Amino acid sequence: MPITQTSLKSKNYNALGIDEIADDISNIITVVNAMPESPTTAIVNISSAQILAMGTTPKQLLPAPGIGMYYDIEKYVIEYTNVTTGYSFAANDLIAIYYNGGSYVPVVQIDQFPFSQSANSATLGVPTPEKTQAAGGFATNPKMTGGNIFNLPLVFGTWSGTNPTLGNGTIRAIITYTVRTFGA
Repeated sequence: MPITQTSLKSKNYNALGIDEIADDISNIITVVNAMPESPTTAIVNISSAQILAMGTTPKQLLPAPGIGMYYDIEKYVIEYTNVTTGYSFAANDLIAIYYNGGSYVPVVQIDQFPFSQSANSATLGVPTPEKTQAAGGFATNPKMTGGNIFNLPLVFGTWSGTNPTLGNGTIRAIITYTVRTFGA
């Protein structure tokens, strides 16, 4: 709950004749109330059926935050639990966490390799929108340009928009983020 000037007056600072203290406290309140909230962590379970459809129907990780607001992503963890069969992806396809709003504005792109294997794995990372990890290492990705991310949901899908096939494992996405208001 934000502190207000009204709550200060209820303390009778002005009645004590200490206007300067009330003004200083009011300035502190303004600064504190403008600070972003503490990071939040969202955990989203993604079923095998949702993975098999994530090219054409990306899985929503976070809903649209509100007008003039956007997500500041601190880190992500992708846990893949293999059941019996790894997924098959289109050649050179990547998995992406991105803002879904008509244009492709990625937060991060992940090599398909862990999800096509027959072993459990966990991927930990921080957003790196200017780079992508491919089989040959990190390289500049010309498709990863800036874009408007205001009030857009964050989703998990494939780079190409093509659905993977065959696999039956599950994924748990853990996203640590702060919701920010533009200009605040």
